[in-house]
Amino acid sequence: MAAKTPQTNGKRKAPPSRAAPKRKRRARKQSQTLEVWKSQDWVPVRKFLDNIDVLRNKTTPSRVMVQKILRNANTSSGQQRHFEIQALDMLPPCNRIVQMLDCVHEYPDRDHCAAFFEYYPLSDVWHWKEVMFDKKNRKPVPESYIWRFFIQMAQALQFIQNGSGPNQDGRQPIIHRDIKPKNVLVVDNGSTYPSFKLHDFGCATMRTPGKEYKDSYCGTFEWQPPENPRINTEAAEIWSLGACVHFLATGRTPTESITEFEQGIRRGLRGGGHPESAGEYDPMDRYYAARVPRRVIPINLSDEQQMAQGTPRFNGRFNHQYSDQLNSWMLRTLSLKPNKRPTAAQLCTKMTAEARKILREMTGRAGLCDLDVRFGNG
Repeated sequence: MAAKTPQTNGKRKAPPSRAAPKRKRRARKQSQTLEVWKSQDWVPVRKFLDNIDVLRNKTTPSRVMVQKILRNANTSSGQQRHFEIQALDMLPPCNRIVQMLDCVHEYPDRDHCAAFFEYYPLSDVWHWKEVMFDKKNRKPVPESYIWRFFIQMAQALQFIQNGSGPNQDGRQPIIHRDIKPKNVLVVDNGSTYPSFKLHDFGCATMRTPGKEYKDSYCGTFEWQPPENPRINTEAAEIWSLGACVHFLATGRTPTESITEFEQGIRRGLRGGGHPESAGEYDPMDRYYAARVPRRVIPINLSDEQQMAQGTPRFNGRFNHQYSDQLNSWMLRTLSLKPNKRPTAAQLCTKMTAEARKILREMTGRAGLCDLDVRFGNG
């Protein structure tokens, strides 16, 4: 896990959920499990957020991992494990999910636990795009990279939604509820073409009957579908995946300007305050990210077509013209109607079959590396 880049107040955490009774320590059936956690053996070398540090082993400096401190949930039956720990415990190892190496409960105190994750120095998709493309050479993200992202994150969704992988009878579908570029890590797989892993289940919930009809004010609203706060659905996850593809291609969320939307509403209110319905959000200015109209920019337009349509530019440049096929699949995931969006299973079959052919034409066999989802260790 590469710890997340510092965020603004754009994310709202899910409330604590009821959980199984806590355990002092959980054992991970993984080859990379920490043998014994001894805090004196590790030194922090970088802080990303108040609760996230990169640690290096004092004896073996090549050993690096991420420590994430989580507050235990308080319930009527006492303190229980944070749902992020529960969710990762339920999921078998998968090469599309950042693995938790271990979790030490009641550390650094009895109200918290420490979760330890793999470290990925390429960081998250947002930071990687900014460093490697926007600033380094001012070039667009190659289409082959976007196809790989699309395929691998569709596999991640199908897996956590219990549509693939082992022990499907023994686990419940999980809704992530905070899919965005900062929650997908970039992985060096030894080739020119990187891989991607989903992480941060801090807003996740289990999908249970009736929950899809309940409002949930958590996650990062500008990456959520227009039907938010009804986000406890697989269709909402698909929109968020499409929003990430939209970002990789255009550098922006599939929304109109949040700032202009807020200014337009507040100009019409006495004293420039917030509308009453903004009280559901904390802080209230997140209301505008949730309610701003969604605007999807086609990514297969020429410069002339973008100029004629008034397409917003990114860093003063026209958007790169991607293929009709990539544009078509992105637009399907970003349908305003949830029932018109493809499922993760459809993306993993129909889209992936088409994408593999395109990747082979673009890259030869090299771009097809690590495109198969795998489960278990090794």
